[in-house]
Amino acid sequence: VNGLPTPPIEGAGRALQGFGARNRDNASIEALVAAGHYALAAEEYRQRARNDRDRVGATMRRAALLAGPLDDPAGAGLELTGLRAGAPLTLDEDLQVGPALVNLHENQLAEPGRALTELSRLAERYAGTRRGVTLSRMLKSRKKVQFGGSPTS
Repeated sequence: VNGLPTPPIEGAGRALQGFGARNRDNASIEALVAAGHYALAAEEYRQRARNDRDRVGATMRRAALLAGPLDDPAGAGLELTGLRAGAPLTLDEDLQVGPALVNLHENQLAEPGRALTELSRLAERYAGTRRGVTLSRMLKSRKKVQFGGSPTS
């Protein structure tokens, strides 16, 4: 499916568009996206997400469509929150879903508090790892910007 154009997606949608299983199994759905049939593609991804093996990838792609061309960032947030609240995510899956939620809350839903809460959850979950250190730095920087001062002060 490489080479198929992806929809022009801004903000969280742009961050999300690369996530999800894009393979031959999804070629027909990505063809719908390329043709501009976003709602139909989103529905196909919703159905694909019922399969445990495709759950995360298909939901991430559906959220990208909702946040982007379907102009429903709140719906994308519900999809991602529901994904995280469902069956437990692997650490790698959590590192796809969590940052996507941070980006969505911060850039499209204008909910910086929720973005900070999600970033804090991720930093805590990965405490003691390289990822945790990076996430903690990001959290500290964003808190400084949001609550006053510059991130370098």
